Amino acid sequence: STLAMAQAEPELDVVAVEVYRRGLAQLLSAIDRASTTNPITNIRLLRGDGVDVLSDMFGPDSLTGVRVFFPDPWPKARHHKRRLL
Repeated sequence: STLAMAQAEPELDVVAVEVYRRGLAQLLSAIDRASTTNPITNIRLLRGDGVDVLSDMFGPDSLTGVRVFFPDPWPKARHHKRRLL
């Protein structure tokens, strides 16, 4: 998970991009709960489409890496617009 990655690598800044508010809210709640014992300060949350965020908000060679979780969780044809890959 994004939170576990940020906790395991505190020297890295982690940018979490999520289209849906509910997904961001869940991550924010998890960060808040985890921060009661050890503050999590290396996660940035962005609401938006991952493809758009990567092309519009980050310059060439500005990221160390990109990890994609659940790029195609939508099996039905009508969900094609939600798929990242």
